[in-house]
Amino acid sequence: MPVTMVMGMTADGKIGRVSREAINLGPADRRRLEAHCAAADVVIMGAGALRSYGTTPSIRQPELLAQ
Repeated sequence: MPVTMVMGMTADGKIGRVSREAINLGPADRRRLEAHCAAADVVIMGAGALRSYGTTPSIRQPELLAQ
């Protein structure tokens, strides 16, 4: 069973803000995240990310929803 890990990081090596607030993704990054989530049977999200965003990632692209 293949496993894919998707993790974002800034140029300075950080994966989040000190304030732990949600980070806004750019359009290309958002599309890529949605594609990975749409292809997955399971998405595991860290508790801190879930608290920051208040929800799991949504898939908004109609072509990905149709998969």
